[in-house]
Amino acid sequence: MTWDFITDFGDTAVTVPLIALVLVFLAITRRWRPAIGWALAILGCGGSIGAIKALLIGCGYRTSVAGVVSPSGHAAMSTAVYGSLVVIIAAGMPLRYRVPLFFAAALLVLAIAVSRTILGAHNPTEVIAGAMIGVAAIIAFRLLAAPLPADLPVRWLGAASLLLIALLHGGRWPTERAVHGTAGYLHAWLPWCG
Repeated sequence: MTWDFITDFGDTAVTVPLIALVLVFLAITRRWRPAIGWALAILGCGGSIGAIKALLIGCGYRTSVAGVVSPSGHAAMSTAVYGSLVVIIAAGMPLRYRVPLFFAAALLVLAIAVSRTILGAHNPTEVIAGAMIGVAAIIAFRLLAAPLPADLPVRWLGAASLLLIALLHGGRWPTERAVHGTAGYLHAWLPWCG
């Protein structure tokens, strides 16, 4: 029960609305460079994880790359979304709050990743692969959004994010089924499945 509770923080039912909230926040505050960086980095992460899953699953789980059959989308997206969100919030906070903020986000992301293996959804290699894609997205966001403005009203963003997470936590979207559906269509077109 506890691990299901933790893993739900990484579900698309939470991360996708959070992505939209941050994008709207950056647009309302007219921070176009961070908004574009956010959109590109997060879409790149989601697109990468979806494409890898669809291509590997398309062979009916017969294909793997270094032990990865289905990289963890929860690990990838929670790393990218929570990590990049903390980068935005930290830019507008005093230095003394940044370390605890980064530590809390890292602890949440790590707990989500661990929950995926404990629940049997992924093996450790798949979780690490997903997390690495998420870390790449954070780096991309940081590079694309630099310099991050220090005058953002980040308390509002933080409060709105916490409220949204609390309201949506526990919901589950059928994202994995959609990937499996796409993978089924791809099966006939993937030459390495034969």
